[in-house]
Amino acid sequence: MTSMRVTVVGLVALVVVGCGGTSPQSSAGRVSGEGRAAASNSSSTQTVRIAVRYEIDNLATKIIGPNGPTITRRFFNASQVLIDGSGATRPYLAESLPQLNTDNWKVFPDGRMETTYRLRPGLTWHDGAPLTTEDFVFAYQMYAAPGLGFFTPDPQDTVEDVIAVDDRTMLIRWKSLFFDAGSLREDYLDPLPRHILERHFNAFQQDAANREALVNLSFWTRDYVGAGPYKLVEWSPGAHLEGVAFDGHALGRPKIGRVLIRIFNDENTTLTNVLAGNVDVTVNLALRFDHGQVLKSDWESRGGGSVLSNPGSNSASVVQFRPEYQKTPALHDLRVRRAVAHAIDKQAVNEGVFNGQGFPVDTFMSPRMPYFAELDRALMKYPYDPRRTAELMAEAGFHMGPDSMLAGPTGEHFKPDFWVTAGAQYERHQAIIMESWKRAGIDSEPWAIPLAAGRQNEVRATFPGLTQIGGGATEDSVMRNFLSAQIGSAQNAWRGSNRGAWARPEFDALWDTYSVTLDGAERTRQIIAMSKMLSEEIPGYPLYANVDVRAKTAALVADLNEVPISTPSWNAHEWEFRV
Repeated sequence: MTSMRVTVVGLVALVVVGCGGTSPQSSAGRVSGEGRAAASNSSSTQTVRIAVRYEIDNLATKIIGPNGPTITRRFFNASQVLIDGSGATRPYLAESLPQLNTDNWKVFPDGRMETTYRLRPGLTWHDGAPLTTEDFVFAYQMYAAPGLGFFTPDPQDTVEDVIAVDDRTMLIRWKSLFFDAGSLREDYLDPLPRHILERHFNAFQQDAANREALVNLSFWTRDYVGAGPYKLVEWSPGAHLEGVAFDGHALGRPKIGRVLIRIFNDENTTLTNVLAGNVDVTVNLALRFDHGQVLKSDWESRGGGSVLSNPGSNSASVVQFRPEYQKTPALHDLRVRRAVAHAIDKQAVNEGVFNGQGFPVDTFMSPRMPYFAELDRALMKYPYDPRRTAELMAEAGFHMGPDSMLAGPTGEHFKPDFWVTAGAQYERHQAIIMESWKRAGIDSEPWAIPLAAGRQNEVRATFPGLTQIGGGATEDSVMRNFLSAQIGSAQNAWRGSNRGAWARPEFDALWDTYSVTLDGAERTRQIIAMSKMLSEEIPGYPLYANVDVRAKTAALVADLNEVPISTPSWNAHEWEFRV
């Protein structure tokens, strides 16, 4: 497996030789590859150029679907709070945050709550219109509207009402306990511009046939109006998004005048652009492990910039539990799923993909969680053991055929479809896993999902065997992947993060309890209990934490470190170029 890694690194190196171009320091003032140039060396007139691999479908924070990296939305949106790189909660649109058991966060004996938020003075939208508590009230009404089915359901499903006491004071009445009621971060109850969307929403309320007109508004994409540090000025599909610094930003005008988010579907192209000085920072899987190694040995060593490598979100595969789509029904047998788990050689994956420097995991949760060691001890684990695979498959009615492959009573191979997202790293781990399965007698049918297809909800939900998912960075994002309420179907346009449609009432009940628990230690115990259940029931297979490679030029002053609940762009308004 190591030889495969060396070959890939060698190919990547050959791609970028001769692409040195202009140094990152001298190119930092360029506005973009589209021909605009900075007027001076001041950060306020320069552009920070960011490389991402995945294009988003929209800029709103709560729309359901495979919408790409959170970092992209962060530049254009603002919420009540920010989660900083240490995990601390900071007021953002809010002037201050409610504190539990005070007048601004009341908990009543029947489980209801009230929280009061006070907005900063003088807030505006990107178009200059005032941003007031009425925009939060309106947003709540849209998020909670029956039949719209366009937004993630929580936490508005636990909200009784949102009331604008005055332009800056907002009262939220909660039907039940909600742990984050005092820190409404991104994608919870972010405001929406009532002055733009109200007439479209009213049309939907009057006639549900107007739903498609509402959800297909250009507002959600090229005409987006938010309140984040940058105002969208251009969206060239498949190429880039560009924003200009917002003078009315709640935390002050960004130090860098423009942001250009460049979309490179191919990691080699990203690497070439970093070495050529056409990119200032890369995030969210724009580069893979091998590319980071090339940058460290060449670009970083000659002072071009710095490379950070940390455990990122987990990579995993989930099983299809919709019987009408599953081509290998035996995967619905727990014994078979456990047999498949014992046939995955995670150490070989680590060696072949990360040269042994990766982070194999047995859970969907990020290894960067502070309680990860305790969680890991609670899990049921499945070490690579082909003999145990054979035993479990025999219990399920499969036998080893003359070709050393497992077959059922009719002699047909046990041959699940195995899908991964297209890309060198994922296709490599796919090949390594298929080889380890083959050694255990498991045949498989591979497919690499093209990026365009991967953005289609129906494609991601109707896979015929196993498909790749991201493990998620937070407790919420991980556990939502297995909630009954998150199962997509034709009726809800295949929206929902539970791609495999695994459903257990016991798991949903644990989540419901977790969602109304305010004590941090008890919440951790519930997360561990949910993770333990997932390890026992195996709705899917956690594989490894991605090695999150980020690169930034020496000219850019930006802290790209983060905890799982923040994004590397949380303080993008403070980024600047060295003069």
